[in-house]
Amino acid sequence: MSDLSENRQPPAEIERRELLKRAGSLLGGFLSVPSALAILGDKCWGQAEAGGQPKLFDEQQSAAIEQLAELILPATDTPGAKSAGVLHFIDAAVRDVYSPQDRGRFLDGLERLLAAARARNGQAFIELTTEQQRDLLVAELKSAQENSELWRASGKTPFVVMLKELTILGYFTSRIGATETLRYDPMPGNYDACVPYSKGDRAWAT
Repeated sequence: MSDLSENRQPPAEIERRELLKRAGSLLGGFLSVPSALAILGDKCWGQAEAGGQPKLFDEQQSAAIEQLAELILPATDTPGAKSAGVLHFIDAAVRDVYSPQDRGRFLDGLERLLAAARARNGQAFIELTTEQQRDLLVAELKSAQENSELWRASGKTPFVVMLKELTILGYFTSRIGATETLRYDPMPGNYDACVPYSKGDRAWAT
């Protein structure tokens, strides 16, 4: 798909943008990034599953994003964000779904975090211990939470919030997230209005 910054858009892109615009109006003029990507999620995963090197992020950025995503959704008794290939989902989403302004804010925020890692510890982010990496991530999330009223009012979502949204959305719409972490019932199928549920059961994938 053509870059969103191009002036001339193919018909499919015009239709997608119009769809998001109309969906936004139905939600009172605000359509969150997860909502927008949920509409276009199949497209993002279609590109992500092609594999290979990310097209937007360089090697250092890719390694950092993959590790940050894994810190957000680590492997436990189920696979984590890295195993689900969330890096490639984020790459496709930021490259082809984000507006040029949001894309720029994401990349600028990522570079600021990488610079902060080196300034604080004298090493590249990916070279830090997991604990040091987690401390940086937690500090970024805490700052975003403390200033949430300001950035919500401005509509300028911080990098770390964008990253967390994309990680969660990418993970739970991936094959691994939907079938190994959630419970998945492929559709179409029989309609059952009353499904037994016990406390502690995994949620169903939508």
